[in-house]
Amino acid sequence: MAEKFDLKEIGSTGLRRSGGTVYEEFLTNLRGIRGFKTFREMADNDPTIGSMLYAIEKVITRLEWRVDPYSDNSADGDITDEDKEAAAFIDSCLHDMSDSWDQTLSQILSMLVFGFSYHEIVYKKRNGDTKNPQTRSKHDDGKIGWRKMPIRAQETLFRWELDEDGGIQAMLQVDPSTGGTYTIPIEKALLFRTTTAKNNPEGRSILRNAYRPWFFKRRIEEIEAVGIERDLAGLPIAYLPPEYLSSAATSDQVSVLNTIKDIVTSIKRNEQEGIVMPTMYDDAGHKMFDLQLLSSGGSR
Repeated sequence: MAEKFDLKEIGSTGLRRSGGTVYEEFLTNLRGIRGFKTFREMADNDPTIGSMLYAIEKVITRLEWRVDPYSDNSADGDITDEDKEAAAFIDSCLHDMSDSWDQTLSQILSMLVFGFSYHEIVYKKRNGDTKNPQTRSKHDDGKIGWRKMPIRAQETLFRWELDEDGGIQAMLQVDPSTGGTYTIPIEKALLFRTTTAKNNPEGRSILRNAYRPWFFKRRIEEIEAVGIERDLAGLPIAYLPPEYLSSAATSDQVSVLNTIKDIVTSIKRNEQEGIVMPTMYDDAGHKMFDLQLLSSGGSR
């Protein structure tokens, strides 16, 4: 009597998702589009991170890439002529794309920054040197090859299509130029990820563990820059009659107060430095308006 097996999947990977959006990241600033923008800022603005990513890309793109024939049908592992022909065909397709293999690799390596890289596979019919990009090829054998594997930028991700078991079905993207929405099925795409934990389609950025020190480093740099500027330029102090600061100040007095506030907060030591102040004295001969810079020795 034949045994009956239940082929239905029961459990799940435990990936936190809702409506095609992944909520695996516990920091809201690093989720979705906000996270992609943050990681891009880290990669583009930080000299250490940028240098590291550049070095990784150059090492990988300078490697020798080849297609070796392989067969799993032969018991003794002998390579047949058909296996060699298949390998030669794949190699010819790899170097017959409109984008070079190095350019494609460079786009694929964006997964290091964002955690994943999604590429649509675009095919063509190899009809030789034609004017039609859908048939233009170095080969004239009529076979179907790769035309290109363009990236679908991480920042254009709208949501994922996942089945009940957590399987990745498609990526929905929004074109930032036209606003058009496109669905790219997984059967017509390549998904590269730094990790496949919980089958998360967004992987995990290699910059994730550097986010906290990078965040504080950026804030400290900003604070230091302001401090250095204040030490060099001095602390601006403006003196006004008391009635300009009272709650009963007229609209004209409030306007003057706001103007002077703008002057004080905008003082910088550069080629355009200089302030024009009115010369006004009260009945006792005291100057009504005055602006001074308190200098410090920079001991802080």
